[in-house]
Amino acid sequence: MSRFTGFKKFLRKGRIQKGQWYIIAAVLFSYSLLTFFSIFNSYSQIDYTSIVRRDEDLLYYNIFTGLEHITQTTYSENRQGDLSDYAQMVRGNLLGKGVLFNYELKSIGGLINIKNFEMYGKDIRLGEISQSNSGSDECTVLGSYCEGDTKWTCGDFGSGYFELISDTCSGDCSCQCGGYGVTEAGHCDDGIDNDCDGRTDYADSSECSYTELCNVPGDEDNDGKSDCYDEECAGKNDSSGWVCCPGGVSQCVQDDCIVENCNSSKQCEYVNRLKCAYDECTGQGRCESAGGNCADPDLSPTVCTDCYSGTWDPIQMKCCGDDPTDNWCNTGNGSCVNGVWTSFHCNDLVQNCDETGLNCGGSYCGHCGLPGYAYKMPVYISNLGTSGLTNYQVRLEVPRASAMQADFDDVRFTLSDGFTLVDYWRESASMGSSGTLYLAYDDGVRCYLNDQMVVNVLSEAHGPGWWNKQVDVSSALQSGENTLACWVANGGENTGTVQGGLDLKLVVDGRTVIAQSDDDSSASTKDSSCSSNPSFKYYTCSHPCEPTNWYKKAYDDSAWNTGYGPFAPTSTWGCANALTSAPDDVFIRKKFTLGAVFWVEVPSIPSSGSSTSTKCCSASEGGTCTATCPAGTTVSQVKYIKYGASACSNLGACDSSAGASCAGQPNCIGQSSCTWTFNNANCGDTCYGYVKTGYLTVVCSSPATTNTTIYMYYGNATVSTTSNFAGTFDSLPDWKTIWTRTQNSACSGPSGWTNVGYDDSPWTAITDVSADFWNQCEDCDMYIRTKIMLPSVSASTISVLSDDGQWVYAGDGTYIRNCGCGSCHCPGTCSSSATITSGLRVGENAIAIWCTEHQVAETCSVTAWNVPNARVRKYASPEPTYAYGPAEYLG
Repeated sequence: MSRFTGFKKFLRKGRIQKGQWYIIAAVLFSYSLLTFFSIFNSYSQIDYTSIVRRDEDLLYYNIFTGLEHITQTTYSENRQGDLSDYAQMVRGNLLGKGVLFNYELKSIGGLINIKNFEMYGKDIRLGEISQSNSGSDECTVLGSYCEGDTKWTCGDFGSGYFELISDTCSGDCSCQCGGYGVTEAGHCDDGIDNDCDGRTDYADSSECSYTELCNVPGDEDNDGKSDCYDEECAGKNDSSGWVCCPGGVSQCVQDDCIVENCNSSKQCEYVNRLKCAYDECTGQGRCESAGGNCADPDLSPTVCTDCYSGTWDPIQMKCCGDDPTDNWCNTGNGSCVNGVWTSFHCNDLVQNCDETGLNCGGSYCGHCGLPGYAYKMPVYISNLGTSGLTNYQVRLEVPRASAMQADFDDVRFTLSDGFTLVDYWRESASMGSSGTLYLAYDDGVRCYLNDQMVVNVLSEAHGPGWWNKQVDVSSALQSGENTLACWVANGGENTGTVQGGLDLKLVVDGRTVIAQSDDDSSASTKDSSCSSNPSFKYYTCSHPCEPTNWYKKAYDDSAWNTGYGPFAPTSTWGCANALTSAPDDVFIRKKFTLGAVFWVEVPSIPSSGSSTSTKCCSASEGGTCTATCPAGTTVSQVKYIKYGASACSNLGACDSSAGASCAGQPNCIGQSSCTWTFNNANCGDTCYGYVKTGYLTVVCSSPATTNTTIYMYYGNATVSTTSNFAGTFDSLPDWKTIWTRTQNSACSGPSGWTNVGYDDSPWTAITDVSADFWNQCEDCDMYIRTKIMLPSVSASTISVLSDDGQWVYAGDGTYIRNCGCGSCHCPGTCSSSATITSGLRVGENAIAIWCTEHQVAETCSVTAWNVPNARVRKYASPEPTYAYGPAEYLG
C-alpha cells in the first residue's frame, strides 16, 4: 500500500524551539496506480510512528497519513489536471482541524501531477509546540499557503521517507512549498542537489556553469586561472581597465599605427607610432597621425603633404609629387593631369610636371639656378635638436672645386627654391696654390704630404732651431682633405739612445693652416698650455721601426693616440710626451682641409624629431658592398668609408669612426641604399701584401626626417664676393648680459673651458657681469666666459676686477695674463685693463676669465669692454649637421 511520508525536523539534541511549528511537506508515491485509487476510497485515518532514526543531533518523525473526501470519480476526472476545484471545496472544512501540509503528488508513470494539495491530520503536539498555519500565498497552482522554510532533498524512495533541511527558499515557489523536482539551474550556489541527479551546484555542469568575471579580482570559475590569465577574458577588460591577452599579443591588435604588446600580466599595452611612420603600413601607406591609421598619399591630404612633401589636388583627389612613377603632376590650376607639359606653367610659382625645380628645368622651362652659374650643389642641413631654429648661422667648410674662382668669390647660397639668395660671410679661404712647411727638429725628421715625400733629413743630428727647414710644398697640396705625416727620429746620432724633438707649422696662401705649437724660441719659456696647441695623431715604437704605409692618406690612424705638439724632448713643455722615454721613435699625422669656411644664415631649420639608424656593409679587395636602409628610410649621410686590413692598420669592423679614407663619396643621399667598390684605384694601396677589407657606413633617416635644403652655386668667373658679416650675424647686445659662469674648488676649470668649441650651455647665465655676482663659498673659484664673432682683429681690451688672483684667455684658449696673485686661492687684488688683441682671431672667439678666491667675500666682475666690430651668433646643442649632395651642371 502506498504511503504519504513526511518528517518533522527538530533542532540540535532533539530540542524544539518553543512556539514554532515546522510544517512538513509530504510527497505521495504510488507503487501501483490501482493501489493509489484504493487509498482515495478508503478514507484512512492518520497513524503515528515513533522515531524511526536519529542522525547525529537531528530527530526525524515519520508520519503516515491518508486522504479523506477524495473519490475515485473526482480523481478520474482530474487525474491529468490539478484537482484544484475539489481542493477549494474541502479547504474550509480541513483548515484548522489538523496540520496543513504542502506536498507534491506524483504517480510512478508521471501521469498525475498535483502540487500544493492541502491535507489534514490530528494535531501533533510535543512539549510546548503549538499549531501554526501562517505563510505567504506564493504557490500559484492551488493558491495554498507555504508553511515554514523547509525543502525536500533527496532520500531513499524505497524506504518510505525523505530528508528535510532548512532553507530560506527565497524566490523559489517550488522550494517554499515543499515541491520536489526543482532544477539545479537558478540554485547553483545553495549546496543542495535540487534535481536529485547526484550532482550538486556547479558539479551539475548541464544546468550550472561557472563564468569568469574578468573585471572582478579572483578565480570565479575555479579553473586555476584568474582574470587576464583566463582564456575566457581574451579581449575583455579587467578590473583596472586593461584589455586582457591570455593568448598573446595577437589579441591586442588595434590600428595599424599602434605598437601592441602583451605584458607579463597578460594585459595589452599600446604605444602610438609616430605620424608618417611606415612599419605596419603597405605600399606607399604612412601613419596619418600618431596612433592613427595607415593611409595612401593619394587618399590622404595629410600623408601627401606631411609625409611626402607632395601637393594635394582637391579636384582630382590626388597627391602630386609623391611618386615619380605615377606621372601625376600639378599643372598649377588645381588639377592633376597626366602629361600636360606646357611653357605656360614656367611662371606659375608651382613645380609642375617634369620641372626639376620651381618654374625651372624640364622640357620647357629654363635650367634651375642663378643666371650665369655653371654648377648648383644641394646642402642638406639637419637639426638634431628638439626645437626649431630661426635665422640660424650654419658653419660650412667648402672644399674648393676646379670650377670655382681661386678665392671663392663666386660662391653663392639660396633657399630651397633655387633663386632666393641668403646672407653669408666667408671667414677664410685657402686655395692651395702655394704652401710652405716650417720645421724645427732635433736629430732628424722625414715628412710626407698627401703620400708625397716633401723632406727627408732623418739622419741629421743637431739641436732644434726655429726654423731648421722651410720647405715649399705647393706641388703636393690638394683641394679638399690633405694629410701631413712625419717621422721623428730619436737622438744619439739617430741610434735611438737619446730623445729627439719636433715643432712645425704649415702656411698655405699666406694663411696658417697648422699653427706652430711653440711660439717662443726661448727654450726656457716653452709653451705649457697644451690645449691651445694643434692636436696630432701619434704612434711610438722601438727604434728603428716603421709601420707599413703609415704616411698614406688612406691609412687608418683611429687606433693611434691623440696629443698636442710640440713633440719635444723635455717633459716640462712637451705636451704629448711621446719622446720623453728613449729609445722610442714617434710617427705623427695631421689632416686638414683646403677650402673656405662660410657662415650661412638659414631662415628656418625645423627640428627633425626623427629616428635614425646606422647601416654598414663590407667587402674584400675588389669587391662591392651595398648598405641598405630599412624600409621607409633613406640615406641621409655617408658616415665613413674605410679600407685596409686589421693586421696592418688596426682597421675595425663597422663602428662609429667618422671621416672617409677613400677618395670621393657615393652620391646616394636620399636613396634607399648606397653601393661602393673597394679597390686600390679609389682607396689607395693600403696594407701592401695583405688581403684588404673595406667598410661602408651610412646613416638612414625615416621620412619624418625633414632636411632643410639650401643650394650652393659656383662657376661664374665674372662676379665678386658678396660676403656680408653684418648681415649674417646678430648685433651685439649689452655686453654685460652675454656671459655665463660656473664654479668649483678644484683650482682648474672644466676640461677645454677656455676653447671656442667648449659647450657652455649648461652654465648659469649672468644677468650683469659688471656687478658682483659671486656666490659665497669657502675657497671656491669662479669661471666666466662669452663668445663673439669678429670680421677682423683690432686693438681690444677688457677690465676685470678681482680682489684675489685672476687669469684671462682669449681667442681659442690663448693665455693673455695673470694678475693679483699667481696661484690658486692666493690673496691679492687686480682691476687693471687686459689687452686681449693677441689672442683674438677672425671668426669665432671665446673670452674666458678665472677668478680665484682667498677666504670669503670675493669679487669677480668685468667692468669695461672695448672689442670693436664684435657681433654674436646663435647656438644650439647639438649643432646642426650638414652634408653635400651631388653637384648639378647647369651648362
